[in-house]
Amino acid sequence: MDWRERQRTLSRTTGDAVLEAYYNEDLDRLSSLLQSSPDYITGEASVLRGTPLCILASREDRSDVLELLYRLGDNSLKHMVYKDSSKKNCLHTAIRAKALAATQYLLTIKFDPNEPDEDIQMPLHAACVVEEPRLIKILMAAGADCNLPDEAGNMPLHQACQDGQVVISRLLMKGTADIDARGANDRTPLHYAALAQSLPLMKLLMERGASVRKYDDDRHTPMDIVLRMGNQNTLSGLADYFASMVPEDCPSINALIECEHFNRVIQVLDAIDDDMENPVESPVLTAHHKTVKLSDEEKQETINRIASDDRIDFIEFRRVVQLIAANNLSSMLIEADCIPNFVNMVRKLVLFREDVELLTTIMFGTTLWPKIQKCLEDSIEIMYENCSEIGSTGMVALMHKTFIDKERGTWRPDLMTKFFNNRLKLPLIEPIEDQNRKFLRDPTGTLTVWSVMSGRFHLTEELLKSEQFDILPNGLFCVALLRKLQVISGIPRPTKKTMEQVADRVESICMTLVRSVNTIDTSEKKMVAINFLRQRLPAYGDLTCMGLASHGQSDSFMVMQAVQGGVDREWFKRLYHTSSFYREFLIALGLIPFNPLLFVLLRKLWITTCHLEGSFPGETAQTDRIEAVVISSDDDIDDPEDSETEADEVVAEEKTEKEQDVTSSSLPTDPNNSAKPDDKTGVMWKETILHESGRPMGGNFFLNVIGLYARTMFGFYFTPAVKFHYHILAHIIFIGFFSYVVVVKFEYQISMAEIIVYLFLLGFFLEELHEINHARINGSVLNHITDGWNILDTIGLTLSFVGFCMRMPMLKNTATDSYKYVFTDMYYWWTRFLLQMACLVYWMRLLYVSTVMETLGPKLKMISVMITRDFVPFLIMLAIMMFGFGIVIHSMLFPNGYYMGNPTQTSGADIFQSMFKITFYAMVGEYSSDLVSGKDCADSKKCPHPLGQVIVPNIIMTIYIIIVSVLLLNLIVASFSKTVDEIDKKSMAMWQFERYDLLEEFMVRSPLPPPLSILGELARWVVTIWETLRHEEIVLRRRTFSKHRIIYFLTLQAFAMRGQRAKLVGEVELGDPARLIPQMMRKVKRMQGRLSNIRARLAEGRSKRG
Repeated sequence: MDWRERQRTLSRTTGDAVLEAYYNEDLDRLSSLLQSSPDYITGEASVLRGTPLCILASREDRSDVLELLYRLGDNSLKHMVYKDSSKKNCLHTAIRAKALAATQYLLTIKFDPNEPDEDIQMPLHAACVVEEPRLIKILMAAGADCNLPDEAGNMPLHQACQDGQVVISRLLMKGTADIDARGANDRTPLHYAALAQSLPLMKLLMERGASVRKYDDDRHTPMDIVLRMGNQNTLSGLADYFASMVPEDCPSINALIECEHFNRVIQVLDAIDDDMENPVESPVLTAHHKTVKLSDEEKQETINRIASDDRIDFIEFRRVVQLIAANNLSSMLIEADCIPNFVNMVRKLVLFREDVELLTTIMFGTTLWPKIQKCLEDSIEIMYENCSEIGSTGMVALMHKTFIDKERGTWRPDLMTKFFNNRLKLPLIEPIEDQNRKFLRDPTGTLTVWSVMSGRFHLTEELLKSEQFDILPNGLFCVALLRKLQVISGIPRPTKKTMEQVADRVESICMTLVRSVNTIDTSEKKMVAINFLRQRLPAYGDLTCMGLASHGQSDSFMVMQAVQGGVDREWFKRLYHTSSFYREFLIALGLIPFNPLLFVLLRKLWITTCHLEGSFPGETAQTDRIEAVVISSDDDIDDPEDSETEADEVVAEEKTEKEQDVTSSSLPTDPNNSAKPDDKTGVMWKETILHESGRPMGGNFFLNVIGLYARTMFGFYFTPAVKFHYHILAHIIFIGFFSYVVVVKFEYQISMAEIIVYLFLLGFFLEELHEINHARINGSVLNHITDGWNILDTIGLTLSFVGFCMRMPMLKNTATDSYKYVFTDMYYWWTRFLLQMACLVYWMRLLYVSTVMETLGPKLKMISVMITRDFVPFLIMLAIMMFGFGIVIHSMLFPNGYYMGNPTQTSGADIFQSMFKITFYAMVGEYSSDLVSGKDCADSKKCPHPLGQVIVPNIIMTIYIIIVSVLLLNLIVASFSKTVDEIDKKSMAMWQFERYDLLEEFMVRSPLPPPLSILGELARWVVTIWETLRHEEIVLRRRTFSKHRIIYFLTLQAFAMRGQRAKLVGEVELGDPARLIPQMMRKVKRMQGRLSNIRARLAEGRSKRG
């Protein structure tokens, strides 16, 4: 039984004829009854528990009854203005009951759509409460004002956002005058959307121009609320939204930075993380700065003191800064146009003096620092040219010697970058013309780099906190500077110690930032930080953050899980998400060139793992178009799938009308980004063939399939891990042939095996030339030459080349069936010796395979450190002992090189050989007792001196054995043990450096191993000659770029740093106990400062109470 039947039953039970006619829908009888009983029309008589008939009809959506009442009331509202027991009139009652027809009719007969109820709630507010969009449309069509507040001060839009109603909010926005209108607690609609955790509603509001910089009564922005709610999915959704606002046609990071849409996104992120201009918490002043409240006249006097530009000494300026911070005078200072004068004072009295405490007060105690920083960096040349030496760091003298023009005394940034490249072995930094960019700014023009180069090291940590978007790359670059500068002669030892401590703290800040981003990252495998760490940064010599960390020997940073994941991701590329066994299986299939089975498996793999490549919601895949099918290994070939690009497309269901009704926007919308995954509808994967823009390719289908096949296979073969496997296999084949030649097949006439060896060597030589050329382009030739593996390559190629040149004249020798020439021909023997040594070098070169193995890689690095640190000094001491005692022993036994009774004098070579045998083999227990004691010397006529054969074995040899066997050998064993203990915890980081170097090497190498690489080099030469003759560039492969890497990381960084910049403190990692004591002292000092602050406040409170 429905409600209407129940009401009919009730009407029959009560015997109310009016109520019975009402529920029987008998309008004629109801009309006659109402005319006979006018009290029902006037409302004086009630039905159904004291409810007037007009209220009952409004509640039950009986527009026919309302029309009857209106007609019987002489077409007037005088009989329909009655209210129910809760003081709601007919219109409010109809809205609360979602009575569409009744609401429509009541508005037709001129009910006021803006009349509040007893709670001062407008009809639109009531419609928002019942969540009925059709009521909103009806009321707005009737003239309802969307800008009228309720009793709490909230407009209808605030109410809709509070309930998370997207459709209703979209309707109300059309009539709302101010999208950032203030409501209860001074909150905007975006505040309420954040409280409701409604991501679609937040997107809609920001599209319509809602500001993220508005503060409520609690000093919280909408993004502060998002952080407080702790919904990480909302953060990821906002990052995806910001990425969707930037068009897909950004081919490079420079194009992205110059894109107007990206700059608007940067402005939004700047507003999210604006702790410098709008601190989340009030600044805490130190105990040295007592809080002094000023009157209005005193405030103006303080401002005038700065505006007057009079000479202010340090003590007075310190007091002025404290007054500005304590009385919030920043806005008054800006309004008085005193920033230029204040900047000059900060430059001279804070930065040049290296006053960290005063700098911290200005940065976090006032809201002036962004403007101060902008002015200082716009005139950074003044900072370099006018700063003087502080203490005895030697940095200013170095600066004037290297990149300050001696004649004009001006700063030369070109000389500075050359100094970085030539002396510090850092990548060549290209100058950046745009000084107004906020992301990837020129590092040479930043205050952080100035603080390092001017010797103001203690300012570096604080200045780094003020970097808005470049904290990570700028910090890692400063770490590299601080550690590279320590090798410069003329820098005092205490300065080097300070530089290392500052480098540790700055590195810790970078690690803290990455950890903070990972904390709020919801992508699978925490790919946001990993992908950003892989991104090449043009402002920093086209290095990645991993490359900057490698240059700066940032061992703690390199062992972070995100960095290791980034190295693995670059190493395996698309194969990263597969098991090791399956990877090896695919690589084995790739031994058959362009294997069709491999293509099928790769397509299946890449389709199933496409969502893991970027791990970004809504990120669609693209592909790079191969302009010419020429194998190349240029460094600008960053792998065909390098920014998660491939011929797979996410195709989602079409958006509904309510999701498409977006007109004006404060952020640009992407017309090509209409299809996105929807959590409610699911996603469908559809494989297509795409242009670079991501749209399906037209033209011949067969050609498109061939293009897809080529892109897939080239993407596989250009993977560094795949290159490494094939190069290792080729190297093993090479040393197999080489060993066979030098052992059994090196004859006068050249054999086929020997020809194969020389072809391999030619391939190695061409690869080495290509790597040197690549290093020359990047300005890192010195790094390349001094690398240990490259030194080994050079030795091997040199020995092979000399051996080959010596071998060529032997071809004219006639073949002989006699084997005696291998013993009698000394020219042949020395040629064979050189090739044997080259073969040994290439066997040693095979050790680099251990670089990618976690079990052997750290051990190999540990061995190399022990050799350079312990074994080489041991050999020096051992050589001194051996030669010293050897000379004494031989001179005592055989004076002047004569044996007793033998007139023939021993040659110098024989003397040296005899000395070496006696002293060296004595270390391993062979004491040459027969020779020393003279036993059986009569037959050989090699008898020693009579006194020597007594003194040497009993005294000299005893002392030598004690020194060498007991002391030196045990010393080297103990040193090895100590070194192993010291570097055991660091060996993983050291191995990571080796892994990254190997990664960079195989990013450059050709996918064709020697000797097939000869073909690739020939093809590259042909292309170079063609470009030279035609004066046009042929794009062999194009590096692809993903905007999501940048925007996602910057978004999460903005949220992670919101309100946390002042708390960024460099901490030494626990894995390095040798550096913990200075860190603990810093902590104790900070705690003492806090205690002094508390005591000062307590004393101030007691004085006020007294």
